[in-house]
Order: sequence, then C-alpha cells, then structure tokens
Amino acid sequence: MDVATRRLATRALRRAGLWVWAYDEPIVDRWGEIMVADVAFATAHLAVDLGMSQFPGLFPDLPSNAAHAQLRLAAAGWTLSTFTRADLEQHPSELAREIRALLDRLTPTRFPFS
Repeated sequence: MDVATRRLATRALRRAGLWVWAYDEPIVDRWGEIMVADVAFATAHLAVDLGMSQFPGLFPDLPSNAAHAQLRLAAAGWTLSTFTRADLEQHPSELAREIRALLDRLTPTRFPFS
C-alpha cells in the first residue's frame, strides 16, 4: 500500500476510534500465503482490501482468483471486506463505520465475570 493510502486509512480508522491493526499483513493458511491484506485486524480475523492487494499464492491468470482467495480466507476463519481507493478518499467515515460494525460482529464479547 502506498504512503498516501496508508495516511488516509490511518486517519479514517483513528477517527472511528480504532487503534489496533496492521498494514500489509500476510494472511496464510496451511498451503501458504492467501493474500496480503492492506489492513488486518488479527484478533477479529478481519482482512480489509483497499483494492490494492495481490493474491500471490494462487494462479494469477485465472479469472476466479479473487473468489478462490475468498474461499481460502473463509476456510482459514478470516472475513474479507473490500473497498476501493475512492471509498477511502470520498467516504472515509462510511468506510470506517462499516469496518467498526464488522469488528463488533466478529470480536467476541468479554463478560466481566469470565
């Protein structure tokens, strides 16, 4: 991910109150690398693609490459959320709101007595 995209993503995520993520995170399964997530929330197993990720572990010439990667991600317990650079530039608060909603759904609730 380029520096400008990283700055935009950081600004949007921090404004939404999100602070723990990793950029350019390789997502792997037992067969190797599935993709490099532009933004990854490891605890929730949420991978965010901002339209820039590559799927190096798959056959790059097949049109179903992205669909195959999504199947592998799901089998590995990951959820993939895809946005475009335009989403990040034009609607950062909506993008962050959607990511926060996904994190709320994917992150287990901890009770004070457990």
